[in-house]
Amino acid sequence: MVIRPLERGDDREGFRCGEPALDTFLRKHALSNHESGLSRIYVAVDDPASRVLLGYYALSNTSIAADQLAAIVTQRLPRYPIPAILIGKLATDERRHGRGLGRDLLKHALQTSLRAAELSAALGVLVDAKSTDVMGFYERYGFQVIPPSKLPQPMFLPMATLRTSLP
Repeated sequence: MVIRPLERGDDREGFRCGEPALDTFLRKHALSNHESGLSRIYVAVDDPASRVLLGYYALSNTSIAADQLAAIVTQRLPRYPIPAILIGKLATDERRHGRGLGRDLLKHALQTSLRAAELSAALGVLVDAKSTDVMGFYERYGFQVIPPSKLPQPMFLPMATLRTSLP
C-alpha cells in the first residue's frame, strides 16, 4: 500500500466508506480543495500506479482559541488564536474496514503534521469526531476531548505528545 497526494485521474466515484458526507466530499470537493490549496488530500492505493482509492484524509491549517485548550495543554498560552493542523476528513473504503487502514492513514497524517510543524508552527493536531465510535478511535492515539462534550466532538493532540509517541 502507498499513501500519496490525490491526483486528477483517481477514481473518486468508486469509493464508498459508509458515511455519505465523506463519500460526497471525496467525489465533489476533494480535488478542487486539493488543487486550490484549501486542503491537501492524501489517498491510499495498492500501488503508485493504481487509481482505485482505498482511503483518504484531508489536512489543512487552522487555529483554536487558547481558552479551549486550557484543560489539555499545560503550558501558558497567549490570548490570541493558537495555530494547529486539522485532519478534516479521514475515511476508508467499506471493503477495507477492520484491516488497520484507518490507523495507517492517521499515522501518515500525524507524521505529515509533524513535518509541517517544523516549517510553520502548530501547537497540535485537531480533529472533529462525528460519533462516539470515532472518538474512541482517536482517543486510542492520544487525542483528548476539548470540553464541552458534544458531537461533532473537537479533539486535540499536542505536538509535544506527538513528538514523543511517533518514531
